[in-house]
Amino acid sequence: MLNASTLPVTRERKGKTVSDDIRPGIISLRVVGATATDAPEQGALLEAELATQPRSVRPSELLAAFDPPRNEGRVCRTHQWIITDGARREPIPAHATSRAPAEAGAR
Repeated sequence: MLNASTLPVTRERKGKTVSDDIRPGIISLRVVGATATDAPEQGALLEAELATQPRSVRPSELLAAFDPPRNEGRVCRTHQWIITDGARREPIPAHATSRAPAEAGAR
């Protein structure tokens, strides 16, 4: 997939169906393990770095580019980078969000 020069997918943007090449938006992609199931043919755990500029690539769009297309299971964002003065960084450092979690309870 990373060796492909183009990866066309059909998607909806602003209420219209369009065809876009998502290959420029796939920065990295690797298999990191098998799914937690008794049937390994059911899928794999993937790690992808997807661009947000000039246009973002959604995990579902990445999986639609597979042949045959795949369905997403659980998707977890681990980072959201921003570029400042040419350097990539987290917009909010991890230590800045280390507050005690909110709890909900019955009234």
